[in-house]
Amino acid sequence: MPQTGLEFVGQKILCDVELNVLTAEIMHMNLTNITVQEVNGTYNSTLKEMGFLYPVNISVWNSSLTKNYTVALRNPVTFQYVNGKIKKVFANKTDPEWVVNIKKGIMNMLTLQMENEDVFTKKEEGISGTCETVYNVKERRTEDNFKVFNITKVRDLTNCTDTPYLMWKTNDLKTKECKECDKEMTQPIKAIATFKCNVTGERSNAFIESCKSWARYVMTPTMDMDDGSFMVMQNQSLVLKEVKSRKIKPLPELTQRGNIKFIFPELVNDEDKYNVTLKKVEFFVNMLSNQSFTNFTLDTPSHFIHLVRSLRECNITQLRQVWNWTEKTMYKRDWIVKALPYVNKTDMTLLVKEMFFNRTINITRHGEDLLLGLGNTQKPTIKMIQDIKDTCELLKEPIVDVTRENVTTTLRTRRACWLSFGDMIYRFKKNERFVPSTIARSLTDCRKSWENSKLSTAKITKVTHKMLLELREDVVKMHCIEAMGNAGLPDHTELLKETILDDTRPIDHRVAAATALRRIAKEIPRKVMTILLPILRNPTEDPELRIVCWRTTLECNPTPAMMTLITKDVNKWTNPEVRTFVLTHLKNLAKSQNPWEKDLAKAARYAILFVRPFNITSKVSQNRRVEFFTEDKMAGVKCELDTIFGKQNIIPRRVSAKCDLRHRQYWDLFEMNIHTDSLNDVLDRVFGTSGSWPKRKSIFDMLNEKRFTETVDYTKDELSKLKLKVSPYSKLTKRHASAQFKMFGTDMWYNQLDDTFFEELMDVGKLSTKMIDAEIELMKPQRVNTTKAIMSEVNQQFATIVGLPLAYNMTNSAIIRTQINTTFAATPSLQDSKHVDLVAKVNVTPEIMFISMQSFGCHTPVNKLVSESNNTINFTLPLTTKVVVDYQTKKYSLEFDHLKRDRVDVLTIKHNVSLIHEKTMCGKHQVFKKNITVINGTQTGTPVNNTMCFQAYEDCALLCMNYTTFKKTYRTGPVWNALRAPSKIEVFAKKGTFNPDKIIFEYQPLNLDDWERVKEMEAKIRFAVEKPSERPTFVERSSTARLVLTKQAATGRTLISATMLRTDMSNWRAVITGEQNPEGDVELECEWGKENQRNILVNNTQVMVSREYYMKFISDRWILPNTTVHNMTILWEEVPQWLSTVGRTYLKYMPMVKYWFVKTATPWEVTLEPKKNWIENSYQMCMKTKTNDTVDFFIVMQDQELKVTDIPLPVNTTFLKKPLPTIVRSWLKPNITLIPKPTVCNITSKGLFTTFDAVRFNYTMPGTCPHVVARDCSTDERFTVLLQNVTLREEYDTVKTGLKSIVYVLKTKVELETKLESDLTTKKLEIKVNGQKVLENWKYIPKPEIEIEDTNTTIKRNATHITLLSGQGLTVIMSADELLVNVTHRHWNTTCGLCGNNDGEKTSEFRTPWSKQPTHVTNATKFGLSWLVQGDDCLDQGCNLKKYVSLPINLITDEPILIGTKKAACFSVEPVFYCPKECEPIPRVDVFPGSRYEAEKIAVEVGFSCLRTSDPLVQYNKMEDMVYNTKTVDIVKEIEVPHKCHCQNTCLTESKTKW
Repeated sequence: MPQTGLEFVGQKILCDVELNVLTAEIMHMNLTNITVQEVNGTYNSTLKEMGFLYPVNISVWNSSLTKNYTVALRNPVTFQYVNGKIKKVFANKTDPEWVVNIKKGIMNMLTLQMENEDVFTKKEEGISGTCETVYNVKERRTEDNFKVFNITKVRDLTNCTDTPYLMWKTNDLKTKECKECDKEMTQPIKAIATFKCNVTGERSNAFIESCKSWARYVMTPTMDMDDGSFMVMQNQSLVLKEVKSRKIKPLPELTQRGNIKFIFPELVNDEDKYNVTLKKVEFFVNMLSNQSFTNFTLDTPSHFIHLVRSLRECNITQLRQVWNWTEKTMYKRDWIVKALPYVNKTDMTLLVKEMFFNRTINITRHGEDLLLGLGNTQKPTIKMIQDIKDTCELLKEPIVDVTRENVTTTLRTRRACWLSFGDMIYRFKKNERFVPSTIARSLTDCRKSWENSKLSTAKITKVTHKMLLELREDVVKMHCIEAMGNAGLPDHTELLKETILDDTRPIDHRVAAATALRRIAKEIPRKVMTILLPILRNPTEDPELRIVCWRTTLECNPTPAMMTLITKDVNKWTNPEVRTFVLTHLKNLAKSQNPWEKDLAKAARYAILFVRPFNITSKVSQNRRVEFFTEDKMAGVKCELDTIFGKQNIIPRRVSAKCDLRHRQYWDLFEMNIHTDSLNDVLDRVFGTSGSWPKRKSIFDMLNEKRFTETVDYTKDELSKLKLKVSPYSKLTKRHASAQFKMFGTDMWYNQLDDTFFEELMDVGKLSTKMIDAEIELMKPQRVNTTKAIMSEVNQQFATIVGLPLAYNMTNSAIIRTQINTTFAATPSLQDSKHVDLVAKVNVTPEIMFISMQSFGCHTPVNKLVSESNNTINFTLPLTTKVVVDYQTKKYSLEFDHLKRDRVDVLTIKHNVSLIHEKTMCGKHQVFKKNITVINGTQTGTPVNNTMCFQAYEDCALLCMNYTTFKKTYRTGPVWNALRAPSKIEVFAKKGTFNPDKIIFEYQPLNLDDWERVKEMEAKIRFAVEKPSERPTFVERSSTARLVLTKQAATGRTLISATMLRTDMSNWRAVITGEQNPEGDVELECEWGKENQRNILVNNTQVMVSREYYMKFISDRWILPNTTVHNMTILWEEVPQWLSTVGRTYLKYMPMVKYWFVKTATPWEVTLEPKKNWIENSYQMCMKTKTNDTVDFFIVMQDQELKVTDIPLPVNTTFLKKPLPTIVRSWLKPNITLIPKPTVCNITSKGLFTTFDAVRFNYTMPGTCPHVVARDCSTDERFTVLLQNVTLREEYDTVKTGLKSIVYVLKTKVELETKLESDLTTKKLEIKVNGQKVLENWKYIPKPEIEIEDTNTTIKRNATHITLLSGQGLTVIMSADELLVNVTHRHWNTTCGLCGNNDGEKTSEFRTPWSKQPTHVTNATKFGLSWLVQGDDCLDQGCNLKKYVSLPINLITDEPILIGTKKAACFSVEPVFYCPKECEPIPRVDVFPGSRYEAEKIAVEVGFSCLRTSDPLVQYNKMEDMVYNTKTVDIVKEIEVPHKCHCQNTCLTESKTKW
């Protein structure tokens, strides 16, 4: 029976029990005269809590099940009975386990243990396990002087040891006892049993005359009786009828069946009520496919559950038939694909393997969804895992032509397969505790199956080898790392460690590897912490990687001491992104009341004491958490939001949201991960100061701008040579974006945009898509119909005192569908500069269906007595929108479809509870099912029906809510819980008397010719019909609002005037008048309604008004010494009733909002205090700056004041000193790069360098050799800046030098060179673009600004310097003796060169390009020389120094080198710049032959490694410029790097090749 009411359904078994004593310990039992009766009715509520069944309205009749039970129970059993204990049980070998259990239930009545005390407690073994039992013995004597003992014993069945308990999450055919269930979940059932027996004889030797037992089992799914529960009551009586002796027939051969303890059947089949036929599968598939293009019904999730259960009953042959049957009907196959992953049988995985092997599955449509669903397999076997492994290895190459689309589809399918494979391994390991090494190794080799695939040359038609290589190196590796994380095997720790520590790997791989350690961390916490802590503490590492390492470290469950040790380093970290995340996460964790996190919360409370507080703004990485937990219910919900910013990111580079439910076990409700790092780049390119948007006035200018065209690449050859000479390490920062959504731990949706997508989308700050192609694509109707189905099950069984198993089943299913239809049209064409309009129509219909089915009762193969709860939720919100843009009149309109039907259901929530008695006789099923509102023809509850509707305006559509329930007169408290009373909630919209077909919003700016002085605009809302001819009686309604802003040049004031009219009410009008003064203060007066002239009193002032309603708005600001206050006041003639209602509602629910949301999710402090408003009928809102990053906010209502303090802002609060309208305009201004602070590198002609990270050093550039000052070392390679010295004039004792800079931006080369004027004293700058002079005269500037076509680059100049502004986030400013390089936030940690890597960390500077992995040096001269660009050959006039990878020592000294007594050849262990061996260094005094000035000495210490050799000269020639493995330093020499080398013309011939 459910707790909902007093109704019950049950059965009674009557029989004679024959007990034959064979020996002193062996007894024989046989059941005869078996009769089964069925009962149902109601019972007395006053006795319910006492645990007795007191019928009031009851029906009893003999059941047709008598024959079934007679056949099942006819065989006898034998048991060993010693001192009141059942030691062993013997039964017929063919008897099923459930039959033996019923007989054990009778034996359980005979278990008695007498002691000398009258009250005592014993651990007594029974059918439910070994339970603590309290005995109460009363002794009396009969008339015949016999001792009679009245024994009462109470047994707590909840806290027994060795309790037979079974739990599984799917209906697998083979089950076993759960040994770890007590650790995994709280026992959800509360049970107690009472036995009363009458015994005659002595305490040590007596016989039982009668014995009765009562037991009550209460199942509380929500852990709280108040929320409703199921209850099963059992009673049993054994009464002695007679004692006689007779001859016993020979016993059949019996086998031992354990002791008194309940044994679960080997086969637990909960689906016998469904016939295993293909017709049943066909029925449910047809029902579901019929709803593919119609709205779902409340039965849709139930149909899906029954489809899954039907497929579980099919063997492999039937599954193949189902698959082939749906081949020609794709929408039927869609539902089969959604259901197959939940079948959880070996036959299912075998079928999946055959699909991919025989290629009978549409990979594009079904492959990814099917394989992702396999991750739900709860009890996989080795055979199932092996089948999926074979399937994954089949996905080696695209099935059709190798296009990028086909390769991407195959990779997405392959990713789904390996992720599910990893999940199956993880679940197998949880169940079996051991994973074969061959399975573990398969994940290690998962990448090889792709790399070993041999693509034929004929197939590679549209994809280059480079693309395939990128996919192999990037995407495939990523999939393997994620799969290892899902598997959670310690075997993969070393591989993941290698990926994490290798900083040449893409950052995404390293982050994924750190995330993959989360499941492993629980098994080997110490080893995982030793891997992650060095990364976490390293300030030069990527912030996202460090934050993920912190998250994974917490999975190791560190002790308070370890947590404190880790967080002490937080105070030393200079990176605010990591520091703020760790601090906010610690604060949230310390406040957690969740018992599953009590150890971590305790450690966090200790650790946070050692972290210094600091201001947190909204533009840094943070952890936000909202949690709700009730200790009495042992349940709670926790939601977390992680936002991770990179340095100077505009938007977070990564956003993660996760919600989980704790209710006896852990449930992943949903998880969402969005990686948006590349969007920062896109936003900067389009909306940044150098992007394309700020220069446009409207979207039409964007559409009509000149498209990107192919131009000559002036830089390709030179940059290729430059890369060969100086091979900078790549930061591997490929642009990409990804989004992932999970429900219940299963991937529901995943998408990734790779670097190629962004390359095709954006170029030099413009949309690079060709307009003709774009229009063709846009005009195609775009249809998206995505349906996802998920299902989860929990099944539990418990033993009872009568031997019948209690079963609890909870099945949840959710179906989510999103339908999107879009169309686009341009008239006449996007290519026409005078096109008329643009029309885009979007139809979006999201649907969510959810069902939760719970049942509890006694289950046997013959019959089932079940109380069932059914909860369904249906949400549908169709939305059709049409956007129209009129180009000629600059008019925008937005249309929404109104109700097409008389009623549209938006939300339906339905609860129902039923009592079921299901019988199986001769293979046929009979089901007795009653809604608990009616029993035996009598209604047991009073129906309650409440309906309320909301109407926005008169005669329009109504939004209604209807609530129906059967209120139980004997039941108090809320009724919406399904276990309390059946109920139904409906939210729907229905037509009103005035019912238009569409609602249109229109906006149009007017007076465009005089827009700067008078801004006039009109907005309108219209209610219209599609076809007026079909509805001639319909009268269109509209409301028109016009706003005029007039700026007075003389006074600086802006006059504000607005009016609004309604066509359905001719005498209704709204008027707004006011002004804004030069200081930014605004004052507005508003009147609206019908005409009603009168004098009113507002703030003790008489005001003449002409309309029904009046309001005044005042906004002003006060600038005080330490704060700025923005104040807004709203005054009414009388505070509106709706506002007073809102205030009262807010006051009512404010405590809950404050303590369950604000306190847990934000750093704000919220208080609500009683306070009388000093201005009657008014509300005041006030914002006051508090610190440089926070503000306080106040709202003063009529009777109370709300304070919200410590609200962080994304900008410095000095910004708020401006007037409010100015703030709004500045904030909305499309110039988002104002917030991040650019970084600047400075170089002077004196050799003083200041890097992007403010590290200063001195370095003298040799001769006129160019150096790489700054370069985009990401894979984009968008710019390179070179710098070198130039000699301007050589005099007797001085030398006049200058700077020359070469800037490569995309396909353009810009040269900025210092020259001398004709007076040979004044310096000037010469500019060349792609080799042609464009500006060199200081005094006459005919064109002060030059735009370089198709590169979004501008060159400006003034009297002192030249500025190059590039849309690639680069600014170069050069004067005669100084160079400044400025890069935006987009190049954070992606640059290289003498200006550093721009990562904000001074300790990471001085990185050289001498190896694939960036190498640190401590010497400034070595660092500077590493970025020197050698010449083309020995005769290069600019620089003829040569870079020796390993310099032979004989080039710098003639001194022989000996190792012992043998000659040796020595080579440098690092690259060295020196003159070619065919040339001689020019002495420093001769570098400037026209002057006595001596060039500065450039010297470095270099280590040499030596080899024994008989002929050193041969060895030098043989190993010149070769890198060898030996790196032992044997000799250290100081080498003076020459400024120039003197070479003969023959040197080029002697060196044979160019450098």
